[in-house]
Amino acid sequence: MMRRPPTSPQSRSSAASDVYKRQIYTDEIDFNRIVSEIKQVLKSINLPVKEESQYSFLCNSNKITIFGKEAVKTKTTHIKDIAQRAFNYAELPNAIYEEFVNFTHGVVSNIFLKSISAIRANTFFLLNTFQREIDAAFIAHKSVLPTPDDAHEHIIELIGSEIKSVINGALNESITSVQIENYIELLDEKKLLFNFKKDDLDNNSNIPNSFTIGEFKVLLNLSLIHI
Repeated sequence: MMRRPPTSPQSRSSAASDVYKRQIYTDEIDFNRIVSEIKQVLKSINLPVKEESQYSFLCNSNKITIFGKEAVKTKTTHIKDIAQRAFNYAELPNAIYEEFVNFTHGVVSNIFLKSISAIRANTFFLLNTFQREIDAAFIAHKSVLPTPDDAHEHIIELIGSEIKSVINGALNESITSVQIENYIELLDEKKLLFNFKKDDLDNNSNIPNSFTIGEFKVLLNLSLIHI
């Protein structure tokens, strides 16, 4: 297994890596006017604007996105692209998350993001698992070990095990289904050229060297392709 060496947070440049998400949550239905006015103001003060999608764009380290309030959905049933971006307040956090997932366009990075979200959502549960009552047991265990510092490794393993359990529960089937299928949908069919593991295949199998998106999903689920 290939491992990526960990990077210390102190060694990273926050200026280069931070992207700030700015959401505009409005009950107006003319999204195009809102986008146009914001871009005009930004350009008037010489700030660069980079188009990402119809209602989402970048300005330096800021990603600006337009969402409609729930009332917008009923007002725009005839305008599909706007109605699909209208959410009630309870739905909005998930919509923002999905927008960020689409922005990162990475299977592993999105899994990592979802893992962090799960840990945040279960912070109280995790803290409650390691209450003060276990302090005496930890100290006593440390005092009787031949190498006392081994107790530190043990507590790290316990904490890691609890966090892993939370992540496993949150990710569930998304690693092998939703996340990967979303990534596959973004691929260029003209570039779907792969090598095969033919050991277990019939010698007469006639498999092409390129695929449609649908064919690729089927073959990937059959484990005939290794990327």
